[in-house]
Amino acid sequence: MANEYKIYTEQLLPPWCLDPSKLPYFDISGSMKDSIISASADAIQDSFIETAPVDALSHIGNNDYIEKPETFNDEQYRAKLKRVWSIWEASGTPALMISEVKELGFQNVAIIPQYLEVSPGVFEPSIPGLFDVKPYFQPPDKPWSNWYLIIGQPHPFKRILWGGEVEGRLLMWGMSHLNGRPVLWGDIDGDATVLARIIRIIRQYKPAWTSCRGILFLLGDSLVWDGFNWGAMGAKYGLNNITGGMALFNIQEDWEA
Repeated sequence: MANEYKIYTEQLLPPWCLDPSKLPYFDISGSMKDSIISASADAIQDSFIETAPVDALSHIGNNDYIEKPETFNDEQYRAKLKRVWSIWEASGTPALMISEVKELGFQNVAIIPQYLEVSPGVFEPSIPGLFDVKPYFQPPDKPWSNWYLIIGQPHPFKRILWGGEVEGRLLMWGMSHLNGRPVLWGDIDGDATVLARIIRIIRQYKPAWTSCRGILFLLGDSLVWDGFNWGAMGAKYGLNNITGGMALFNIQEDWEA
């Protein structure tokens, strides 16, 4: 497409404009128009996922609200962007949230409700001894809407032990602002960037009428029944099922004080 407008302009000029003193002006103006046309054509091609250069993928992802997983290379990210319609069609489902978290490199991921209906209209915590940091969530007014994201081994996250050291700091009760946030009892020590990414996934894809009360990291060689299969009749996720312990990272909704 180079020089097409420049050449076409010269063909349209009347004889009195073909003077050597005037032609350079039309050459320059025609070349500028050719540059605009070429840039517009490139922009159109760059907006298509299949033909976009690598540095344009992030802009396409921003438009579609699809982040590049830290474990993905550029071509894997391109393939993910091609699935944008099916991804958003599946939003609000446990399957999508689990698959999105697994893309970060976690092998064992599950979702369980905060409360189980043990008899008609009677709900009990699915994890005995685990209490919500917000007391007003404890009386299960809407027990069906609260849930936990479970991440099993292998993963690099650890539970903060009071009196131990994290990043060279001796942790004592009341200390705050580890990794830029307050430290809570039983808190998590690990990559703050990955943790923030998981939280964004939860908030981005969870059903609007539900609340994830926290991310539960299983420690040691922990198993939940037969490989994280939830729904076995009468099955109950309890402390006795966990051989290596657990650590809970509490999540607060934007509307919580």
